[in-house]
Amino acid sequence: MNNVFERLVEQSISRPQEIAFTDDLETITYRDLACRVYGLASRLTDAPKTIGIALSNSIDWIVADLAIALSGRCMVPLPLFFSQMQLTHIIEDSLIGLLLTNRSTPENIIELKQPFIKIDQSMGETPILYAGGAERIIYTSGSTGTPKGVRLGDRQINHIVDALQDATHASDQDLHLSTLPFSLLLEQICGIYLPITAGAKCHIAGHATQSALQGDPAPLASIAAKVKPTTTVLVPQILDMWRQFLNAAGNNAPDSLRFVAVGGAAITGSSLRLAENTGFPVHQGYGLSECASVVCLNRIGKNKLGTVGLPLKGIQLSIDNGEIVISSPTVMSGYTNKPLAQEKWHTGDLGYVNEDGTVVIVGRRDNQITISSGRNISPETVENIIATLPMVKAVALAPNAANNLAMLVIPEAENFAIFNAMSYENLKTYFQEVLTDLPVYMHPEDVLVCPLEDAIISGILKPTGIIDRLKCSGFVQAKAFQL
Repeated sequence: MNNVFERLVEQSISRPQEIAFTDDLETITYRDLACRVYGLASRLTDAPKTIGIALSNSIDWIVADLAIALSGRCMVPLPLFFSQMQLTHIIEDSLIGLLLTNRSTPENIIELKQPFIKIDQSMGETPILYAGGAERIIYTSGSTGTPKGVRLGDRQINHIVDALQDATHASDQDLHLSTLPFSLLLEQICGIYLPITAGAKCHIAGHATQSALQGDPAPLASIAAKVKPTTTVLVPQILDMWRQFLNAAGNNAPDSLRFVAVGGAAITGSSLRLAENTGFPVHQGYGLSECASVVCLNRIGKNKLGTVGLPLKGIQLSIDNGEIVISSPTVMSGYTNKPLAQEKWHTGDLGYVNEDGTVVIVGRRDNQITISSGRNISPETVENIIATLPMVKAVALAPNAANNLAMLVIPEAENFAIFNAMSYENLKTYFQEVLTDLPVYMHPEDVLVCPLEDAIISGILKPTGIIDRLKCSGFVQAKAFQL
């Protein structure tokens, strides 16, 4: 983080009145941002070592993040979409001693009964030198068990920010549109540290992002047309919704966009081509929190559909028995309360490297399904084909009660009635025809359809658009057509 602070100080001195960030409520210049960070950091002089951030995306979030790091403490974001049980686990596992909130503290945070202070807009005119030793703990969603805390420090953050600036050519001419929760490491890096390092602007689309995650991309399309961003990071779900909304209106993406990074979940080549045809300069990437979020990324002028691009600068990627292995300064320090991480990180992701060095992701080792015939199947092979259907919102494979292959389909809300009206045999025949190029053993024996609203309420479909495979498996095992 020392590099980020150096750049923040430089920007506050050389370009004090330049806008740094805007959100739904306010605008802040580089000088005022630095002073607000100094002001909050001075309030943390006697604070506990580990501090949690319990805020929605906002300028307050950025001030909290930077102030905690500047004071040399450990920052732990509390994802507001986590369950109370998950939030309680994070607090206990990371030993959070204080929470930072603001005037609109969420009720579920108050119920945690932790000491907290509210951020205000007080300024600190006297610069504070970075104390060193700042750390952050990023918790995974815990879809397959209890959330794990990924520990990252200066080494990882400094390297990944530098590598991403090199890969994306970020500059002070950029305006980044922030659409992902800041509790995700990816958006902390791309929506906070990279803009500060490059001297760019960033608009935090808080309300618009919430609307998009709830199925309404109109506010996001509207704010993008207004602020004219040059860069953004999107998960496939939001990209698809935004594209479909623009297509329906006969519009294209803002022509100001020069680089749109897409990641966080699998996306098909056809989806990327449709996005390109709508004016999105999409560049697929790959990464994981344990390696500071980004490992590979397609570059401008070297954008190869069907791959996640080349490894970033300083990252060595190899394949061990089909599994992707990373050696890099970005590899995490370790999980909370666990031994230090090894120099080489076995990701659990399956893939291969093309002759030109670009990387292709096949699936997850722990997602592989062994069916009753003894065959091993990477579910992503089937899912990526079904996901190209315009009527399908999300899809996942899981073993059924007889340990044969079953498929859960979540249609777009307006298309559920179409699937629901089909007989079971017609439904199976329809999807078998879509999967005709795959071996018969990869065709699902069971096909289940779940309404989008039920999938969201039950937690099968996460806010990021990713399916919770554990909950999906339970749904399939029970053959529960109604949740």
